Amino acid sequence: MKNSSLKKIIIFLITISIFPACNFFGGNYEEYCNVLAVKFRNQDSKISLIDNSGKILVEDEFPSNSRVTPIGNLIKEELQDGQVRYWKLENKKMKQIGEDKYNGGTPFFEKFAVVRDDRGMLSLINDDGKEVISNISKIENQNIVRVGIVSDGLIRFKNDEGLWGYIDINGKIVIRPTFISCENFSNGKARVMDANRSFFIINKNGEKLFTGKFGKTYLTIFGDNIPYKEEDVEFFGVINFKSEKLIRDTKFKSIIPLSADKLAVSISDKEWGVCTLKGDFLGDLRTKFETMPLFSNSGEIVINEDKKVKIFSKNGTLLKEMEDYKSLIPIGNQKYLAQQRNKKFTIIDNEGKELSKDPFELIYNNASLFTFGNTPEAIDIQKNLYTIESNFFDFDQIFSKTFIKLSENGVFGINSNNNIPDVLMLFPYYSPNAYSQSNEGQYLNKSDDYSFVMIDQSKNYNKNNTQQENSDVAAVDTTAATVDTTIADTAAFVDAQVPQPKNTIKDDYPFLYTWDETYSPQQRNFGGVNISLEFHFDQYLKQEKIGVDPIFTNQTTIIGYSLNNNAKLKRISARFSFGSIDSDIFWKEFEKKAKLAGFVNNGRGMMTHKIKPSRTISFGGSGFDFYF
Repeated sequence: MKNSSLKKIIIFLITISIFPACNFFGGNYEEYCNVLAVKFRNQDSKISLIDNSGKILVEDEFPSNSRVTPIGNLIKEELQDGQVRYWKLENKKMKQIGEDKYNGGTPFFEKFAVVRDDRGMLSLINDDGKEVISNISKIENQNIVRVGIVSDGLIRFKNDEGLWGYIDINGKIVIRPTFISCENFSNGKARVMDANRSFFIINKNGEKLFTGKFGKTYLTIFGDNIPYKEEDVEFFGVINFKSEKLIRDTKFKSIIPLSADKLAVSISDKEWGVCTLKGDFLGDLRTKFETMPLFSNSGEIVINEDKKVKIFSKNGTLLKEMEDYKSLIPIGNQKYLAQQRNKKFTIIDNEGKELSKDPFELIYNNASLFTFGNTPEAIDIQKNLYTIESNFFDFDQIFSKTFIKLSENGVFGINSNNNIPDVLMLFPYYSPNAYSQSNEGQYLNKSDDYSFVMIDQSKNYNKNNTQQENSDVAAVDTTAATVDTTIADTAAFVDAQVPQPKNTIKDDYPFLYTWDETYSPQQRNFGGVNISLEFHFDQYLKQEKIGVDPIFTNQTTIIGYSLNNNAKLKRISARFSFGSIDSDIFWKEFEKKAKLAGFVNNGRGMMTHKIKPSRTISFGGSGFDFYF
């Protein structure tokens, strides 16, 4: 990004996360911001719940070290150990819903939450705690590694190929995963980036409502409009889905759409104001304020200045100035969270009257997001930041591809009767250079690819992709040359003291030394797990062939090498790199397979076969060993 204003917007959006949040998300703001988690005394106090008028709903209900996120009357509690519980507030009493504890989970949105169990599997529960989708981690043969929350009736998800799509609350894929980045649907629309780095706005059928242009930057949707910026141009403008310019890109360095018809705009970092869709400033809200305006769902606009806070009407007329508070955050119809100079909060109305009886500390939700305001547009921006990673993996699939079969005679498709030629046939050696060109060995990327700023980079991507393909072709040729060189160098090393014609020694196994008793093929990837194998034998694996010296014909010399077929397997070792897979879960599932194969647990990660005690397995952490 060459433009400094774009960088400043991104930095702004990141740095605002250090400010307090007040748990207000959802299409109906009043529904999702009428309950707040607070502490009345000090940091060690238990957590209470109040409504947005300051009235106590339940007092000292949660431990002081829990992280409590109320969304209306549905509460997520994250315990100190990371486990999650859910509660429903009814008649000033807390009722636990769902399982006793979950491994992880999102807050409730649209009366649904995504939860993760001890196996790492994701599922969807409703506001009664009942399971609606039993396994979001695997839907329609898609291995899903991350999902968002329910928004506009759909859930965005990322598969193990790094592509995003959408499912409905019945677990049906409604938009196939073809995007490298996307956002939640709101009012039937969402921004997406396809695999060619092209920008689109789509509807809930996956149909394109708007197509971006190369080099343009696009911010978040409001109505049928979107802020944009041309490549290498400093200013943002606004266009509609017909690409008609509503605000020309000649004036504003920042545009944040936070209501259906009003925009927070700036001409510099510390010169913020509010304008209409025609680009006209709203009353007194010209670009002269040091902080970004906050929008209220009831129409008021808050400006937090250094020494005083100001409330403006929806027409831009100053209604109230207050010097007693450090900042105001809109939380309801003419209600505000007011931060005092001592950093504690109280709740006030539009006239500055304190509604809450006592000041309190605000308990922040997991993301610790600062609010843009309490309009649906402002809320939708923040909801995109709630996603959850799946730690579930199909163990049976990984087992069948890695261990293949486990019995008293062997593992990894190798048994006690196999010799080194058999092992080489099943696990051939690849040069490190050749292997590095493949896609194997790459961990699954489970990150959340959401971005407030999206840039159409389709032309650059296609150009770079073509160059990469050409580079890959050249790399293959280089790899072949490397293998030939290795063979020649090995032969020269063995016969350095005996002059002879080049390549007279035949060696098909340059990757083995004559004193090797261990063979190590290159690392492999199976189902997201990287495995390094070692096969240990009781004798050297390669032996010399002796014959007539081609130069000194009255002498004998080494004329080649052959494999030692008499070498017997002593041990197979494997070292696993699990990436984001939970190794404890992996080994628990493996132990079940081993027991089915006749092995019994001796404790401390050791198992012995009950019929053939010489067959011993050691496993745990990142290591596995099978002893013959």
